[in-house]
Amino acid sequence: PGLSEYSDQRKLQRFALSTFYFSTNGDNWRRNDRWLSDEHECLWYSASSSLPCDDDLFYTSLDLDLNGLSGSIASELALLSNSLSHIDLSSRASAGAVLTGTIPSELGFLSLLEYINLSGNA
Repeated sequence: PGLSEYSDQRKLQRFALSTFYFSTNGDNWRRNDRWLSDEHECLWYSASSSLPCDDDLFYTSLDLDLNGLSGSIASELALLSNSLSHIDLSSRASAGAVLTGTIPSELGFLSLLEYINLSGNA
């Protein structure tokens, strides 16, 4: 599908997640199945056993724990303020790949956020 076929919400969702992918060196993740593909972002790899989206296909759960993320968290995740409620980006420093830097203040706009786990990162 072409970009013109996507709703504004979907464009924002794909942009936020794609920016996150690049800021955390997604090409080097342990698993990045379907990320940045033409498939719906709800089908992109997630460490969770359930789909990362709700019934309206809004991205609710960014679950990539122990997946070899490195770099920093993209402030663009705040664009998911109307849907994102769960973030698990935990890591093991012994694995060599960790997130670094500060938590972007923009994540404070995630008004639905109920859970965040960044343990094991620098």
